[in-house]
Amino acid sequence: MQKVLPGFELEPISEFDPKVFIPHGVQDKNLCGFMLALACVYNDYKNVLWGLEQLCKCGEEKNGARTAYNGQIRGFNICLRKQAYSIGYELLVLIRENKELIESEVFMELRKKMLNAHGDDWDDIVAIALKNRAESGEFVGFLRAIRNNVGFHYSYDSKGLEKLTEGYRTSFWDKSGRLIQRAAISKSNWMAYSRFYFADAAVEGVLKNCNTERQKITVQKFSGKICRVLYNTVELFISTREGLAGSGGIGQVLNLDV
Repeated sequence: MQKVLPGFELEPISEFDPKVFIPHGVQDKNLCGFMLALACVYNDYKNVLWGLEQLCKCGEEKNGARTAYNGQIRGFNICLRKQAYSIGYELLVLIRENKELIESEVFMELRKKMLNAHGDDWDDIVAIALKNRAESGEFVGFLRAIRNNVGFHYSYDSKGLEKLTEGYRTSFWDKSGRLIQRAAISKSNWMAYSRFYFADAAVEGVLKNCNTERQKITVQKFSGKICRVLYNTVELFISTREGLAGSGGIGQVLNLDV
């Protein structure tokens, strides 16, 4: 019997007319493309969160002892976290670059059909993207720093390599210059059996240097809203365009807290 991966017990497939995403006119073309982009962001974010959930379930061995197994678990966790932050930033850029579209009459018609909680979450994310909140600038800067320096790039600007080196120092020395831990590596000619743990430590140091306690709270709230907003917005678009109730009714708010 074929093994079923954990977290792959999805709801049955519901088919719809693919013409839903085929535009009729210039303004509609932008809307269809924007919705497809939101759907892509949703899937990417879901994939990353699935990986983090599986790592959490597996956990570390021997109470967090310094082993190759634990080092790989931590390395995968760091990698997925930086990807989640980077995807979050790209979503904000997508919204900001399509400000005219989301303020257009055609999109506002869709916004009116959103239920209260769904609409409020959408408005919150838009406000962050457009930096209309007091904390928006700092939060967007945090996501951008992760995306530019360790997420989708390793040296996006002249300060990129400096941030990576600073992250490395943070992981191996405290503020007084005292050595915290020695650097580590698993040596092998085969990728499956090798790893640069010191590189994971450098990225983790960048995350620590960028992530204040206030940012941690904002990240948690933002993460939950991304899941709900993306699913419900795309599902509402499909349901409205096809003229049929979707998987649970037009604009049903799905709880996807992780």
